[in-house]
Amino acid sequence: MFQKKRCSNSRLATRLAFFVAGFVTATWAVLVPYARANTGVNDATLGSLLLCLGIGALLTMPITGALTSRFGCRKGIIAALVLVILVLPLLAVLTQPILLGLALLLIGIGVGVNDCAMNIQAILVEKASTMPLMSGFHGLYSVGGIAGAGLMTLLLALGINVTVSISVIILCVVVLAVLSYPGLLTYANPKEGPAFAVPHGIVLLLGIICFSAFLTEGTVLD
Repeated sequence: MFQKKRCSNSRLATRLAFFVAGFVTATWAVLVPYARANTGVNDATLGSLLLCLGIGALLTMPITGALTSRFGCRKGIIAALVLVILVLPLLAVLTQPILLGLALLLIGIGVGVNDCAMNIQAILVEKASTMPLMSGFHGLYSVGGIAGAGLMTLLLALGINVTVSISVIILCVVVLAVLSYPGLLTYANPKEGPAFAVPHGIVLLLGIICFSAFLTEGTVLD
C-alpha cells in the first residue's frame, strides 16, 4: 500500500513539474513586448537578446544529468524553479539591453536544468509504472503553456499592473511546487555512470530531431 501511494505521488509530482514548466515558459512569451518596449531595441537586437535564453539552456542541459545523479531530481527541479521565479519579475522592468540579456541567460539556465531534471524524473517514474506515462507528462507541458499564457493575458486585459500579474504567476508556481515537492525523486541516475555520454547512432539522430523541433518552437514562441 505504501509503495502504491509513493508511486502515485511521484506521478502527480511529475505531472505538476511538466505543467509548471509550460506555465512559466508561456508567461515569458507574453512579456516579450514589454521587454522590447522597455529597452527600446530594434528587431535584430531583440533577436540577439532572445538567443540568450537558448544559450543558457544549452550551457546547462549537458551537465544536468551529472547534477541530478549527485543531488537528485528534487533538488534540481526546485533549484531551477527558484532561479526562474527570482529572475522572472525583472524581465518586465529592465531597461538596459545588456541586463535583459543577462536575465534571459539566467532564465535559460533555470529552464534548461528544470527541463532535463523533470524528464529524468519522468523516465524513472514511467519505468516504475506498469503503463506508459511519458506522452501524458509532455501533454501537461502544453496544457501548462495554455494556462500560463491565458492567465497572464487575462490579468493584463483586466488592466492589472504587469508586476502584480507576474506576482500572481509566481504565487501559482510556488503553490504547485509545494504540492509536487513530496513526490519529486531524491535520486536520479546511478552515480557510477559517466558524467557525460557522447551520443551515437539513434540517440544522436533523436537529438538532432529534438534540436530542430525546439528551434522551430522557440522561433514561433518568441
